[in-house]
Amino acid sequence: MMLLKVSMYLIVAICGLYLLNLCTAEKILLFPLQSGTTSRLRNLEKMADILTDAGHSVAMLRNDRLGTPQFSSTNIKVFEFIMPEGYVPFDDPGVVEKMMQMSIIKLFDLATGYSSLICDVILKSDILKKIKYMDYDLLIADYTELASHIVSGVLKIPTIAYANEGTYPDSFVGTLKVGHPVPWAITPMVFMPYSDSMTFVQRLINTGAWLGWGYGSYSSNIQLKKIITKYSLNISTDTAGLSRVCLVLSNNHIALDYPR
Repeated sequence: MMLLKVSMYLIVAICGLYLLNLCTAEKILLFPLQSGTTSRLRNLEKMADILTDAGHSVAMLRNDRLGTPQFSSTNIKVFEFIMPEGYVPFDDPGVVEKMMQMSIIKLFDLATGYSSLICDVILKSDILKKIKYMDYDLLIADYTELASHIVSGVLKIPTIAYANEGTYPDSFVGTLKVGHPVPWAITPMVFMPYSDSMTFVQRLINTGAWLGWGYGSYSSNIQLKKIITKYSLNISTDTAGLSRVCLVLSNNHIALDYPR
């Protein structure tokens, strides 16, 4: 089963890269999760190398607190925006320790605060104007990063959403409209240690966890609307999916993950 699952992941990745090779896009911009150094960031850095090796002109938009990019290629351009003094990324040991003690609702409040700050920093700088002037053909953005909505909406270019953990319909930033169901009492919530053979009490707890997850989506939607209004942006306020997404790279397989 594990071998089959790994094989499906490889097939999905190869198909995604094949589609990229077929398209006419030559200048590709990547926008990873910005709140801290994670596997999601490293995966997009690896993708940048693969695309560069395939002959594309690749750049990455990232903040200065993510450390030195781990690219193998020296031909990948980096657009960097500066986070304010005193900013602490969420992979800081002190922040991680606090997160371990937080409820789901407080955890999403923290995540929304990080995302709102990143949106503000990007929009206060002129970096998106500079990038838009350079006429990139394609954006690959981590869909769990709220600022991805802003970047995609401002640049107005075709967008591929990167979903490292799959595409949950009730996710923090809304669904990518993939369409597979996630019944709260049956499907284990991503942060819960349960399997599909939950007891009745565990199903109640799991349902409450999904409800808290839904709160995160509601909270992020409110923040997105405030940011769009504050900066008078002519983009959608709907977090039910990045409006310009034309393809989803999802690192899971529905048949193998549901139920799990």
